[in-house]
Amino acid sequence: MSLDADFIALKPNWKSKDKELKAILAYLNSSFVRFYIELVGRASGGVTISLEVDQAKQIPVPDIRKMNDDGIDRLAILFDALEARAREQGGADKLELLDGLRDLVVKIDEEIVEILGIDPSLAKMAARSASILMERRLSKMSEAEPEVLKGEERTIRITAPPKRRRRTDANANVARLDEWTKTMSS
Repeated sequence: MSLDADFIALKPNWKSKDKELKAILAYLNSSFVRFYIELVGRASGGVTISLEVDQAKQIPVPDIRKMNDDGIDRLAILFDALEARAREQGGADKLELLDGLRDLVVKIDEEIVEILGIDPSLAKMAARSASILMERRLSKMSEAEPEVLKGEERTIRITAPPKRRRRTDANANVARLDEWTKTMSS
């Protein structure tokens, strides 16, 4: 793993085949990893999420070498399809572009569930949780309307409280500090 100011490069610690690398890349684009990144990452400037090297090292990645060749092949094919669609649509750096990849990510999630033999509801929970966390993070990044608080059902206008009038009553029990100290010392 290496770090630059703008990116973290992940490198397998074994001599991997091309299809194994693509299978790992498919997994890294799954809802499971997206959920992990949304959970531990830190929102930083604009819509990006920052992930420290130590956090990236902790991404739970299955040992691809222990998977059967058929599963690796299916994940590699899904990654190729994901990459091709991302290039075709001009990237995956905007929310609407990510939406265009959602069906392929769901297929990757389903393949991971089958390969690892885990409960399919976990993939759906990871996808939903990651979406909720991302929406919450992105909502904090949008520019707020001045004096408006958005509620669940309706927009509530916030107005400043009325200004209190100062008492100008000559009989008020108010004295300047220097006058008060003179009366206290006499």
